[in-house]
Amino acid sequence: IAAYEAVKNGKIGQLKHISCVFAAPLGWLFEGEDHGSWNKKHGTMVGNGFAWGQFSHTFAWIFKVTGLTPRRVYCASTPSEKTGADLYDAVVVTCTNGCTINASGVGSCPDKGFKIIGNWLF
Repeated sequence: IAAYEAVKNGKIGQLKHISCVFAAPLGWLFEGEDHGSWNKKHGTMVGNGFAWGQFSHTFAWIFKVTGLTPRRVYCASTPSEKTGADLYDAVVVTCTNGCTINASGVGSCPDKGFKIIGNWLF
């Protein structure tokens, strides 16, 4: 709520760039054979994995907090060799006002009992 209010009230000024990272120890989910609803395509889906199941929350946060509208998006991902689910994602977005966004998603990292989430607005 604080970030939303800071953007809304102009405390940050005009947004020029956003940088985000989301890393979670979810290899067991996206590479586990018993978790097909998280790592296999279903119906008309064109993919499944970390970007579909978790990393999408980063973008929900970005667009809710900032009110920005994406114009162009470029993505690259690395799939699991076991399941084909995406595990590592790199995204670059250019918004209609010229603001750029870079975001990194890591779906399989060492499990130390926590996720790493960082969102920086410039």
